[in-house]
Amino acid sequence: MSAHTLVTTDDAHTLETDFEVPAPRIIMLTGRPGVGKTTIVRAALDAWTANGRAAAGFHTREELRDDGRRAGFEIVAADGRTASLARREARGGKKSHVGRVGQFKVNTDAVRDVAMDALKSAGGDRLLVLDEIGRMELLCEGFDAAARDALDASRVGVATVPSRATEPFVAAVKARADVLLLEVTRENRDAL
Repeated sequence: MSAHTLVTTDDAHTLETDFEVPAPRIIMLTGRPGVGKTTIVRAALDAWTANGRAAAGFHTREELRDDGRRAGFEIVAADGRTASLARREARGGKKSHVGRVGQFKVNTDAVRDVAMDALKSAGGDRLLVLDEIGRMELLCEGFDAAARDALDASRVGVATVPSRATEPFVAAVKARADVLLLEVTRENRDAL
């Protein structure tokens, strides 16, 4: 925690109040899709583990088709395990499955078995990687609690959230006192 003094003055009084502000432990990146949030997370993870330090959590990786369009997303755990998170649904395909975000069918088993399991090792000196706290991941029952527990247990971490998220859990995470929220743009991404 950092000690701060707030001084307020009006015409007749001066009030000084000492208070403690927790130092940010988690760097949380937000921004539009495709702006580079995951690229920054992967660079942080690579730099951290290059020195032999351990990490916990997961990041996502796009699966691209030949025409350059997103075909889906893959979960990559810090320990190297992978699973298909979501795949683009074929036009006219069956639409009566549990997990769906836009045109993507979401594999909630992958979230539970790989992403949530990878969050269990958070804490200590491990870098927490949480990419992403988004609609797809939140479709899996218990993901919010697993993410919160990992954030609480971690001394240092990097996470991503969508810029236009409307889920109450995302708003609560963004408002945490131990989070430094940074918006990634095309103009600032190389500096981050």
